[in-house]
Amino acid sequence: MKNILTSQSNFANLGRGNDYERLEDFLNNATVGVHLVDKNGIILYANAAELKMLGYSAEEYIGHNINEFHLRQSALESIFSKLLKNEKINNHEAALRCKDGSIREVVINSNAYFENDAFKHTRCFTRDITENKRVERLLRFLNKAGEELTATHNTQEALDTIIKLVVPGFADWF
Repeated sequence: MKNILTSQSNFANLGRGNDYERLEDFLNNATVGVHLVDKNGIILYANAAELKMLGYSAEEYIGHNINEFHLRQSALESIFSKLLKNEKINNHEAALRCKDGSIREVVINSNAYFENDAFKHTRCFTRDITENKRVERLLRFLNKAGEELTATHNTQEALDTIIKLVVPGFADWF
């Protein structure tokens, strides 16, 4: 199969025929979430990975305001203010609300598309890091527990310490 992105001229020809369909297929079926958001915060496009990650159908997500899905509005405002200044976003952590009410912790990489110096839309790539964050919390707990337990030789004191460590974090582990 020929490489369709080997030159600028080949890239410019993607709007024609089978090459455009292959690029559209690539974007729609990418393994990471991809979405576009206009200057008013309206989601213009989302690929299958983005929709699956959050559990929404295209109708439930596309056409809605992105702030309906972001838990931390300050993170969203930070992203938009940078993009409006044509700054790139790399590995920006955010929390998104899924259809089932669960939370997905994600990393967003994005830049903006401008036309005639006017902001048209974002180009966002979203990667789910929820499991990574859960493991990080568990490792922090285990490290803290190890430190606390090695500090005592008294069995009752060790049990009390374990309870104090386990109870607050228990729900976050599962």
